Amino acid sequence: VLSMMQYASKEYGIIEHTRFQTEVAGLKVVGDPEADDRYYELSLKDLSTGQSDKTCKVSVVYHFAGAYDFNRIIDYPGEDVFGGQVGYGMGHQNQGGVFCFDDERMKGARVAILGNGAFAIENVRSCVENGAYKVFVVTRRKSLACPRLPCWFCHQGPAPTPSGMLLDMLKPMYMATGFGDPWDYYAVVTNASRSDVTIRQSSRFGIGDVGFLCSAYGLLEYRIDTLNHLTHHTLHLNSGEKLENIQHLCKALGLIGDHRMDKLHNLTYKIGPMANGDWRRLISGDATGMDAKRFTTFSAGPAALSFSQQWYYIHNHPWEYKQAVDQGMMKLLPVHKLSSTQPDQPIYMTNVQYEFTASVMLSSFFPLSTRVGSEEGPFKYCLLHSMHPMDKFHEYAQADWDRYQIMFRENNNCGDREFVPYPYSKEMVRSWFDEYSKRLGINITPSGPTEEFKRSVIVKAQNLDLYLQLEMIPQLVRMTKLHGNLKEGEDPFALATASFVYEAKKALTASSPESALDFDEVAYDAWRHWVAMDYTCSFDSIDCKSRMMLTTPEAWEKIMPCIKKLAGVPDDE
Repeated sequence: VLSMMQYASKEYGIIEHTRFQTEVAGLKVVGDPEADDRYYELSLKDLSTGQSDKTCKVSVVYHFAGAYDFNRIIDYPGEDVFGGQVGYGMGHQNQGGVFCFDDERMKGARVAILGNGAFAIENVRSCVENGAYKVFVVTRRKSLACPRLPCWFCHQGPAPTPSGMLLDMLKPMYMATGFGDPWDYYAVVTNASRSDVTIRQSSRFGIGDVGFLCSAYGLLEYRIDTLNHLTHHTLHLNSGEKLENIQHLCKALGLIGDHRMDKLHNLTYKIGPMANGDWRRLISGDATGMDAKRFTTFSAGPAALSFSQQWYYIHNHPWEYKQAVDQGMMKLLPVHKLSSTQPDQPIYMTNVQYEFTASVMLSSFFPLSTRVGSEEGPFKYCLLHSMHPMDKFHEYAQADWDRYQIMFRENNNCGDREFVPYPYSKEMVRSWFDEYSKRLGINITPSGPTEEFKRSVIVKAQNLDLYLQLEMIPQLVRMTKLHGNLKEGEDPFALATASFVYEAKKALTASSPESALDFDEVAYDAWRHWVAMDYTCSFDSIDCKSRMMLTTPEAWEKIMPCIKKLAGVPDDE
């Protein structure tokens, strides 16, 4: 992964603009916070030397603050007498204590994990890989998790996969491993015909096959309950049940953002991603929870890309933002303050419902900005099939499934368990492509896109980027005020381009070579002599560019009476 990131950074010229081992220790708004000429002064700390004597001046801030920085710390009565290991699933010494999976104590142990988010599912795998004989997941509600192949399928699709189709893809794995019918989970909100489906839960999907296989082998059991207190190697649940002979308690109770980020921005509220409503200072973290009718991906990457593309467009088109402000649109956006449902989260952290609402509204306020992501879906389809083609990915997932079965037999006291066939066949996965094409009207195949299609996606993206760059030039010229002596109504871009436009068009116009006009008075006089004696030739002017003549209402107000007169149609018809 690191090698890939280094390669891409060099390929796109990012390295020379990156300051590694540097922390932004302070941020100051210089100038009137509402003024166009304001800027931001960043105080920098060199982490390799500890020095904090440098600053950096910038006009725009994109702050990707992170959402998975700190464990949600909850202490339970009796931890001091539990007598076993107690810690956090991704903790360290300053975050509730280290939880060690690989120091031989896990071998043959019984483990309890509190929580049911993605990290809890990862912790199950870490426990059994290091020899645990039993893992209990204690959770208030059992959330949906996602096997590898449905995850892969959603990510490869050029358009989002409907939630109902995803649930059907989950079903073979769930039914084969004792997880039950995914349609019956609390997270599923649907109508009687299952034609309108939403998946709504407080945690993201845990991704992987190992947790399901653990359930099939009896290594994993769920308890829909909460912990009351601990005694020696025993968990006392609020239902009255006791989990006895437990050697390890792993807490995976959720993660919170970094409160230092709020302090850095002096943050009191957000409007969309705008820190204190400042459209040139954005702060973003992966939103909490899940609430979706369709799925583009389960990764944070594509959403971060879309976010960056949209705001890069807006910052390159400030006139569109100012127009939205003048029309009162920005006042319609929802304001986010400290969460009432997650009061331990910093202000910059929001849930998916807020982010979705704000994102949809911003897209409607800046409809032209949606052009920048038009090739994202086709590119994702090309990328996944190029890097992880269906046959290769299926073979790898099935081989990994069988590898873990061998491991469980040898290391986890499961020698007498029956072999569990991989729940997904290639034929089954191929049928998903047919169903997707039928439901969405987008033809995709298990073999992926053709080489011609891949090339076309790249060319379209390159052409679109060039078009968007060139499109900005006229307005940028107008905003720079290069021409200080303009008369009222004069276009600075027309003046800036007059010389080379004249050279390019002078051989094509009916005017004399010395004239920049399409038609000069000499041409008009010639036309007057070309009409029959019963007709007259007259001229009128329209205030528009030549290419806009036939789409300008004022032009048709003058053209239509002439057409009606020639056709003998009364003016009032």
